Amino acid sequence: MGTIAFTIGGAPLYLYGTAASVALLAALLITWWSTWLYDEPFPYAFDVFLWGIPLGLVGARLVHVVTHASLYLSDPLAVLRFWEGGFSFYGSALGFLLALFIVSSREDFPFLLWLDVIAPAVMLLIATYSFTTFIMQQTVGTPMMFATPDDQTLAEYVEFQYRPSGFENYEYFMPIALYQTAALIVLLVITLIMTVPEAHSTMFEHGGLFFIAVGLSSLIHFVAGYFYLSTNSGIHPGQIVSLVIAVLCLLLFLKYGRRQKRGLWR
Repeated sequence: MGTIAFTIGGAPLYLYGTAASVALLAALLITWWSTWLYDEPFPYAFDVFLWGIPLGLVGARLVHVVTHASLYLSDPLAVLRFWEGGFSFYGSALGFLLALFIVSSREDFPFLLWLDVIAPAVMLLIATYSFTTFIMQQTVGTPMMFATPDDQTLAEYVEFQYRPSGFENYEYFMPIALYQTAALIVLLVITLIMTVPEAHSTMFEHGGLFFIAVGLSSLIHFVAGYFYLSTNSGIHPGQIVSLVIAVLCLLLFLKYGRRQKRGLWR
């Protein structure tokens, strides 16, 4: 599938950028709802997004370029053509967390509490990213030998130029990215539902909801990784990163989700 979503006046609008823009607007709307539940000032969220968009974009691009340096050696200017895609979700997440820390430090509002405030928006962005990788066929599952357009098997047809090396003769692959997206959407709905009692009665200490949601989303990515085609045998680097994030979230939940902290981290 091509990377251009549609054109306006002859100018191409790329799928990745379009999906990211729509997801950010939706995330901002969800955060408005979340700030209303938590009785927190929405302008803080707007400041976080204003800082987070450039920091997230730079972080996502830098991490991707560093981890895929060989792709840019022959054409260094391609690093600046971010609209063509090539981002690391982990780099983007780090950029947004840095933005939240900067704004919370400047405005003196509780960082951990605001992790819970933005938890539903973060889950939406993660699910959108997963769905975008499916649409753009950036990752595919194991090949399916018997899937045809006429049977009832849920399969992903992969165009020739997107088929992994060594699997060019296969047409249909397991749509594992779609399954992963479905699981993340379920997690998004659960996070939205849990936000209501958490905002009013505090089921966990501040940050607990965020650590649980992000940790579970990382576990979903870790499990899904076993069904992706990979050039690496065993656990591939993406799975390792997901597992590290899941463990880190568990440790942070045990440290901050069970007891109240004061000051900036209150």
